[in-house]
Amino acid sequence: MFRISMLLLLIIISNRSIGQQKLDTIFYNIFWKETKVKDSTEYYRIAIKTKKEFIVNDYYYSNNKLQMSGTFNSLDKEDRNDLFKFYEKSGELSSEGLYLNNLKQGEWKEYNNGKLWVSSNYQNDSLHGEFLVFHPNGKVKRNDIYRMGELKVGLCYDKNGNDTTYFPFREDAQFIGGEEEMYKFISETIEYPEKAFNEKIEGRVIVRFYVDTDGKIKNPVILSKTPEILNKSALRCIRLMPNFMPASEDGVKIGIYFVLPIVFQIN
Repeated sequence: MFRISMLLLLIIISNRSIGQQKLDTIFYNIFWKETKVKDSTEYYRIAIKTKKEFIVNDYYYSNNKLQMSGTFNSLDKEDRNDLFKFYEKSGELSSEGLYLNNLKQGEWKEYNNGKLWVSSNYQNDSLHGEFLVFHPNGKVKRNDIYRMGELKVGLCYDKNGNDTTYFPFREDAQFIGGEEEMYKFISETIEYPEKAFNEKIEGRVIVRFYVDTDGKIKNPVILSKTPEILNKSALRCIRLMPNFMPASEDGVKIGIYFVLPIVFQIN
């Protein structure tokens, strides 16, 4: 019986290997941009190509622990399809759920220190149905009802299950005074380089920066392929910005990345 079992196992493994091809390892920086610079590598990807799809495992570069597992229809378009699981650097499961044709569908779960934290429902990538958040003791902390991405009902509870003051689950980082004040600051602060103006150099510079829990702006980087002379002017403007209102999640301040386009155009 042992020999028969081993033979069957070998046949199964052999059949699974047919039509599969391991791709070259792909390395990424902290922004999930492909990189070949070792010092900037944060993650790496190993993908197995089958006849119809790509079976993908992403890893943390520093400790080789799994960061994500899932199936893609296409790697070029990051077209996700099937069950996906995401992990913390410690190795703990952080979230899991289903993608169909790159859209979140059905129930998604998020975990905190190994315990269920959030249970949400999606339809075509929009929140639809119950959005539940749990206290560490397992009691419901929040029960929001969505219809195709629009919040219809929101209730919050304390750790004993009693009604408490409602607050939004997520709030993005924002410039104090709002978007209008932010662009007013940019228009008053930005400098159009004389050389670029004279040579009629224009462009849309995309800047990404981190807003920490105190609202401080850190590590601005250029994401667009724009002339360096415009990039430097955009970075100077970002570095002169005052502190933002920090983002929050479930009532706790969090750090978040912020993407901002700055347009240089000669009227």
